[in-house]
Amino acid sequence: MKIKLSFTIIFLIFLIASCSLLGYQGDEKMDTLTLINLSDKDLLFEEMIFKQSFDTLIQEMAVFNDTKYYEEHTLKARDTVKFKTWMTANFMDYFVLFYYDENIVNTIPWDTIRTKYMVLKRYDLSIEDLERMNWTITYP
Repeated sequence: MKIKLSFTIIFLIFLIASCSLLGYQGDEKMDTLTLINLSDKDLLFEEMIFKQSFDTLIQEMAVFNDTKYYEEHTLKARDTVKFKTWMTANFMDYFVLFYYDENIVNTIPWDTIRTKYMVLKRYDLSIEDLERMNWTITYP
């Protein structure tokens, strides 16, 4: 009985340790990202995390058509938004942020926004950049 109990305890410890190791993705960093809008324009923002930087990443589909996404990615004039973000140094090295003029997104077809690259500002930032900026990105 004692041997069975000991074996069960050892097995459970091994199982928990294995699951923890399997879930570990490397040097993970999770922090609160603060976006500050110092302009007089209402903005929409789109963030992405990638292993490498790209020439253009504007999504083909109009992501702002989704009401919940739209609300969560609105940054009003002279306002601040905070949200949790994470990057994994072994997998995701670049944080890419696009700012769009909310009026333009609401009046011009998304395909036109994409083809004419109607982006107010784009940031390509590494974990080191974000740490140096104290996880705060200010527009303009």
